[in-house]
Amino acid sequence: MTRPRTLRRGARRIAMVAALSMALMLFLVGVARGHEGHESAGPEVEVVEISGLLDEIVVRLMADTLRNVDPTDTLAVVFQVDSAGAVVTDDRIVELADLIHASPVPVSFWVGPSGSRAIGRVAQLAAVAHDIGIAPGARIGDLGDPVLPLDRYAVPFRPSEAGDLIVASVGYHEAVGRSLARPSPVLLEHLVGLTGFQVVDEGSSVEPLTRTRFGQLGPVDQFFHSVASPAIAYLLFLVGMGLLVFELYTAGVGVAGVVGATSLLLGGYGLAVLPARGWAVAVLVFAMVGYAVDVQTGVPRAWTAIGTVALVVGSLFLFDGTPLSWLSLVAGVL
Repeated sequence: MTRPRTLRRGARRIAMVAALSMALMLFLVGVARGHEGHESAGPEVEVVEISGLLDEIVVRLMADTLRNVDPTDTLAVVFQVDSAGAVVTDDRIVELADLIHASPVPVSFWVGPSGSRAIGRVAQLAAVAHDIGIAPGARIGDLGDPVLPLDRYAVPFRPSEAGDLIVASVGYHEAVGRSLARPSPVLLEHLVGLTGFQVVDEGSSVEPLTRTRFGQLGPVDQFFHSVASPAIAYLLFLVGMGLLVFELYTAGVGVAGVVGATSLLLGGYGLAVLPARGWAVAVLVFAMVGYAVDVQTGVPRAWTAIGTVALVVGSLFLFDGTPLSWLSLVAGVL
C-alpha cells in the first residue's frame, strides 16, 4: 500500500512541476512578444483634450505638455479642441504660441468631434501648429484682433482682403476647400494623417500600430475649470445669494446657509476668472437686496419688481464678449 501511494504522490509532483514550467514558459513568451510589439510601435502620439474656454488651468495643461514632451518617445502632440475662446491674458497666448513653434515634435490641432469649435485666440494658436484637422459639423475662425506679434508670426490662415476669418468662422467643407484644415471625421483618421503614424490595413478596417496616450485635467482642475464656465458660474452666484437671503430670516444656520455660502464662493471664483463686468455683478447684488426687503415683509411689492428688473439687466450684461445662452438666462431669472 505504501509503495503505490508513494508513486502516486511522485506522479502528482512531476505533473505539478511540469504545469508550472509550462505556465512560466508561456508567461515569458508573452512578455517577450509584448516587448517586441512595443518596440515595433515606436514613439507614441499624445492626445490632450481641450474643451470649454481657454482659462489658466487649461493653459497650464497645454504648456506643461509642450515643455515636457520627449521626442524619443513622442511622435506628435495632438490637441483635441472644442473651445469658443480664451479668458487669459495675451501674454499667455503668445507664450503658448512660442512653445508650439519651438516644439521638438510636430504639434497638431483636431477640431472635433462634430459640433466642436475653435474660435478666437484658440484658432490663432491652431494656425501656428504644424497641422490642423477638422471634423464634419465643426467650425474654425472668428479670429478677432491678432494677438500674436506680427514680426514673428504671419497673419493666421492668410485671410482674404475682406477679412472674413477675422469676424466669422467657417465650417468643414469651406475649411477643407480653402486648405485651412485637412478632413478628419474621427480622431483615428486624424492620427493616421500624421507623418510617421503606423497602421496595418486589414481591408475593412485600419489597425493602428503606433500607440496613443491621452492627457487630461485632474479631478480637482477639471472641477474648477467647469466652475469657471459662464453658465455654471452665473447660476452658482445667483443660487448662493438667493439661499443666503432666505437664510437671513431663519433661526440659526442651516443647510441652506452652508450650501448658499459654498455656491457663492464657487460662483465668485468663476466670475473672477471670466471677463465679468464689475458693475453688472453689483447690479445682481442690488437685485438680491431688493428681494430681501420683500422677503422680510412676506409680500411681493415694489422691491420685487425693482429686483427683477435689476436681475435681468445684470444678467444680460454680465460678461464681456462671452454671452450667456438664453437657457441659462431664463433659468437664472426664474
